[in-house]
Amino acid sequence: MIQEQVYKCAFCGSVVKQPPSQLKKTKLHFCNRDCYNKYRTKKLVCKYCGKTFRSPRHRAKRFRNHFCCHECFLKWNKGENNTRCNQIEVTCVICGKKFKVKPYRVEKGGAKTCSKECRIKYSSSFLKEHPIKAWLGVTGENHPQWQGGISFEPYCPKFNKEFKERVRAFFNYRCVECGKTQEEEGRALCIHHVNYNKKTCCDNTIPLFVPLCDTCHKRTNRHRDYWQLHFTELIYLQHGGKCYYSQEEFAQLTCTSEQAVAQEA
Repeated sequence: MIQEQVYKCAFCGSVVKQPPSQLKKTKLHFCNRDCYNKYRTKKLVCKYCGKTFRSPRHRAKRFRNHFCCHECFLKWNKGENNTRCNQIEVTCVICGKKFKVKPYRVEKGGAKTCSKECRIKYSSSFLKEHPIKAWLGVTGENHPQWQGGISFEPYCPKFNKEFKERVRAFFNYRCVECGKTQEEEGRALCIHHVNYNKKTCCDNTIPLFVPLCDTCHKRTNRHRDYWQLHFTELIYLQHGGKCYYSQEEFAQLTCTSEQAVAQEA
């Protein structure tokens, strides 16, 4: 004989006996479907018409769910009750001008300035007073990633427009990372230095370049070791270590393409 188990309904508290096979492995049990539905919802009173209704518990905390219908909310949300009218007056900490904002902005510590100009002045003064917290204000030699100002160094004179065009033509005018064409980009593709050396064409290092779209090129500023290895493997494994046409090859390619266009015309 199967022994029945006793449990209490989580909503009404009535005692019910059920076989173990019919009891689900949950912490809460209910005597019927009605009790389950009532437990999942919360009893509320409409702020406008006073009608009693039930709303799901996870939505009962929201402000708009304190109304039985959308029409009641629209009728209530007028005049002083309108959230746009419910504003308080504060004073700008820079110019002293008074302006109105919503109360929640003041509670969260915001709404200190009246305009963009005052906000910029307030931010600059905050950076001077709190240099540790405001890490965005740390620039130049004081920045932890300072590398001696190499970003201001000029490029090698051989890295000119003609050389960049030979790199783009070698990779068929496509971004090597995402495959976007130069026509889809709407501008000339960026030529990325794989080894991050601006003098790579003029010193003894091996010149390695790849064309990238603007989005992919911005991604290479972080995790440089990964991108350097990634593009080096791409050039040597897929293109045999070559990443641009020579001047003779590019001139021949240009002449061939011009002849093809003339034949089509």
